[in-house]
Amino acid sequence: MTLRDLLGQAGDPVVADELTRRATALNRVLPAVHPFYRNAALSFGELLAGRNKSAERRESLWTAFEADWRDANELAAASAAALDAIELSRSLSSNK
Repeated sequence: MTLRDLLGQAGDPVVADELTRRATALNRVLPAVHPFYRNAALSFGELLAGRNKSAERRESLWTAFEADWRDANELAAASAAALDAIELSRSLSSNK
């Protein structure tokens, strides 16, 4: 079962309890989340907390989470590429 499908089953008391437990755990570690991923963590927490909302609202929250996650990964990749370029430039400069 995918997470998206699981969220659709949030009316089940067992599923609701687990989503609440995970939302609480996420809130505890939120200050330690890397800044690139903080918005994704926040929107994921909102998605977990939105478990009793309408299917339309859950879909909206899911879309926001996916966008934040994609943005975080793009930022991480761009940052890694920039750091790699700096390292390569320094390496080439020191070999002259």
